[in-house]
Amino acid sequence: MQGHFSNSVSLEPDIGRLEVVASVCGEEATNAPDSNKTYPLHIVFDGLLAFRFVELDSWESQYSFSDEGSNFDEVIGSEWLRSFIPGGKVRPDHRHFSLQTYDYVMDVICARYEIYMTIE
Repeated sequence: MQGHFSNSVSLEPDIGRLEVVASVCGEEATNAPDSNKTYPLHIVFDGLLAFRFVELDSWESQYSFSDEGSNFDEVIGSEWLRSFIPGGKVRPDHRHFSLQTYDYVMDVICARYEIYMTIE
């Protein structure tokens, strides 16, 4: 997934939702009607348990993974997820995702996510 992350980040703690909105060039997006335009890409995390923002250079020195493949990945075998106390709000369906931008990395633990692009 390519894009210029992030144009905005909004948190709705009462419902456990975090939304990231980015701009994606039409030439990089499947099904974009105009390759010369940019389109909003929404990544919505629901069932939010935790998130953190880390400056990219600091993240790479402390948290980098040898198997990273894109700028949005699931972290399999996450030590951070395992660090949460069993019996708390962590559930078996919670997963750890990592979203890398040009300057920052956002780590999110949530139950599910949705990615969609708005074509206007």
